[in-house]
Amino acid sequence: MVQVRTAEVGELDAPVVVEFPLRGEWSVERTPAHRIPSHGTDLLGQRFAYDLVRTDHRRGFHVHPAGTLRWYLIGGRTRDCYGWGQPVYAVSNGEIVAALDSVPERQWLHVVRESWFALKSVFALARRRLDPIRLAGNHVIMRDGETYTLYAHLAPGSVARSDASAIPGTRPPRTCTCS
Repeated sequence: MVQVRTAEVGELDAPVVVEFPLRGEWSVERTPAHRIPSHGTDLLGQRFAYDLVRTDHRRGFHVHPAGTLRWYLIGGRTRDCYGWGQPVYAVSNGEIVAALDSVPERQWLHVVRESWFALKSVFALARRRLDPIRLAGNHVIMRDGETYTLYAHLAPGSVARSDASAIPGTRPPRTCTCS
């Protein structure tokens, strides 16, 4: 059973203000502005999670240059998604406390398969058989005082550990995958 907890009185009285981790135009798919917890659970640090997606200016929701029919029928290469390879910046001062850069990326995305993976993850979460690494993929966790930031779904081979990565807005320490 997944336990959902709503925002408590006073919980948001001292918000943590951070820089935006990406540059350019991005869409927010899920955010704590809509509900808390933003992903329906407190598990795995999802209470205040954001899902950021790069799209184009066509009508609808397009994360890939493939036309709508092609995208739904056969999908497209992961590396062709608009967010692929975009730099991700540190959002605050802090230190890197954990990093993983060995999770392979799927080479091809397909709407049906991605939906199936999402459903499998939900059921695995409900049965407590979920491997957090499978959800986060290549990632970096930073700590700034009592605040932890998870940068998930990073491109393989892009996770860099350096002092510069702990300074907000500095050179890109990592890059996005398909989002």
